[in-house]
Amino acid sequence: MSITLKKVKVSIPFFLPKKKHSSFLSLDTDSIMVLMKNRTKHEAYAIAQSISKEATEFFGWPHVLEVEKMSPDANEPGGFLLIGKKRYCFLKYETPDSVPYLSSSGLENVRRDNAILTSKTMQTCLELMVKDGKPQKAIDYVHGQLRLLLTGKIDMSQLIISKGLSKTEKHYEESTSRQTHAELAKRIKKRSAVTGETIPHTGDRVKFVITDGHKNAKTYELAEDPLYVMQNDIPINTTYYIEKQMLKPLIKIFTPLLAPNECTFKYNTKGERKDKTLKEYKALTAYKTLFTGPHMRILNKKTAVVGGMAGFIQKTSRCISCKAPSKKPVCMTCTQNGLAPAIYMEEMAKQRDLEKKYNEYWTQCQRCTGTMIKSVECGNQDCGNFFRREAVKKDLKKQCEKVAWFDDW
Repeated sequence: MSITLKKVKVSIPFFLPKKKHSSFLSLDTDSIMVLMKNRTKHEAYAIAQSISKEATEFFGWPHVLEVEKMSPDANEPGGFLLIGKKRYCFLKYETPDSVPYLSSSGLENVRRDNAILTSKTMQTCLELMVKDGKPQKAIDYVHGQLRLLLTGKIDMSQLIISKGLSKTEKHYEESTSRQTHAELAKRIKKRSAVTGETIPHTGDRVKFVITDGHKNAKTYELAEDPLYVMQNDIPINTTYYIEKQMLKPLIKIFTPLLAPNECTFKYNTKGERKDKTLKEYKALTAYKTLFTGPHMRILNKKTAVVGGMAGFIQKTSRCISCKAPSKKPVCMTCTQNGLAPAIYMEEMAKQRDLEKKYNEYWTQCQRCTGTMIKSVECGNQDCGNFFRREAVKKDLKKQCEKVAWFDDW
């Protein structure tokens, strides 16, 4: 015995006439979604159990219709947020008295082909909107994440994208298309004798971030190893992460709330559903709310110490306070104004703060690896604490050099 989709469409509505305020939302998949208005959780669950029992008896063994989950209405806190086919998020109740949890499918917060920054931002926004019913807090959170990204204060671990080397090196060389992770693996192999980097092999996952470059540069030319980027102060391509990673996923989940009459897709001449272009996305209300405003006017780019014009740059020593050219940490003008002692104490305070942070990250790594006496040898780039420790270590080294500058003053 088999049940065709046509038979389901014809037969299932037979069970609903006596269930008041109930209607079907979807019958086109392996699941059946029923909308029950003006019902409490316990009443809706009881009706669902009744439909399940009657439908199972109607179709017969081995076909069983089970009550899998339930969710509040879309207009209530913790409602159902439907983005598209097999792309949704809702607050899931397995039983009326069970503890609800956020469940999503097909969205970027559960997919691995995006940076952690995208999935983390999506997950937090969905919790604030769907679970807590506070869309304004979700908007403020997005503004804060964009501000951190543009000022360079975001953790490097949040920007990592990873892809696996599933083919051999010979296959990638003979291929006509250049893949980002494969091209990076070639560059790492060439410079490994100098930098001491581990060469990726077939089966390994290559982690990379997208760095800043010239206007017409390809993505595979901008991809670089995260630790190499951190050690050489290579600036991050913030435009890529905003337009290619964050923009479309965030607009898709905010548009149903901010502008229900707008949509993020269109149909071509063949009737196929396609995403709108970037230019069309920028005309939507969600884009104007999330990606325009004072938080987008901040930009703080680092100066790379390798590649490009870095080899022709000559550093000039400047006064720590007024930034005037000076061979000493404090220029004559600031010294005559009596600012030197305060400047020295301020730099010492910065050094102590960095030492405290480094010790905290170091101790956390010691506890994780179980080496409380030996030095930490962990190089796990999947751990956010690794990059935080390396970043603070680098900043502490610079700060110690700045304080040591006062010894000859």
